[in-house]
Amino acid sequence: MSKEILEELKKDLEVAKETNDLTLSNIGKIVKEATSKIVQELKFNKEMSQDIVNDVMSTTTTTLKEMGEDTKENIKASSEAVLDGVKDTLEKQYDDKSEKMQEVYKSLSHEVKEDMSKAIDNIKEFSESSFDVLKRAVDGAIKGAKEALEDKK
Repeated sequence: MSKEILEELKKDLEVAKETNDLTLSNIGKIVKEATSKIVQELKFNKEMSQDIVNDVMSTTTTTLKEMGEDTKENIKASSEAVLDGVKDTLEKQYDDKSEKMQEVYKSLSHEVKEDMSKAIDNIKEFSESSFDVLKRAVDGAIKGAKEALEDKK
């Protein structure tokens, strides 16, 4: 899949050249977009980062050289765009994952609160019934003690 994106990068640069739109800004936009697509589509990891950067830069510099546009400024704009594309895409992925984690946390928090509320209600009901049983037992013991004392008189 990244090969297709690299071909698209090459074609976009060529089209920009043909339409006299090969500016530093447009080179940066095209390279950044291609880099972002590759990072999004592949499971990005540390080992891949060097390969992605090398592939995009190689395609860009080769294409610019073929077009006679491999100036220092164009290469610099391209390299900055590659780094920005990786950074921006990873930040978006992180933000998306962080948002999903917040949703999971809220959901779990709500479920835990509901479970705690039910447990507290159950404890309250159990305590009330236990208190009634204890009260009857104490009342019975007092009544029994009174009767025993009256019988001794």
